[in-house]
Amino acid sequence: MKNEEILKRLQKNYPHLAHLSENQILKYFNVQSLHELNKHMKQIKASQELQTILPAQKNEVCSCRDSHGQIKDLYDSEVSAKEQIDALSQRKRLQLRVYRCPNGCGWHLTKR
Repeated sequence: MKNEEILKRLQKNYPHLAHLSENQILKYFNVQSLHELNKHMKQIKASQELQTILPAQKNEVCSCRDSHGQIKDLYDSEVSAKEQIDALSQRKRLQLRVYRCPNGCGWHLTKR
């Protein structure tokens, strides 16, 4: 795809960025070239398409509870759960791991 086509498609999908220069757009998306930006946009589109075809599990209410009887936090993806582990590990010095919700609603964290 030509550079002009990439920029036009970007402006269509992200009209709030239309006023930015090519360099500003690259910086905004943290990429080095329009080729990289094109790949990034394809990944975003694929991710959005995947979200629309996933089963409606996200809409289900998870009833999993922790050892204190509280409803467990639910994460949409293993990646987002691992990101939370990183944040909690730094703040609270906990050793946590990720596991799939037994009800198929997403992902949880555990100390075990």
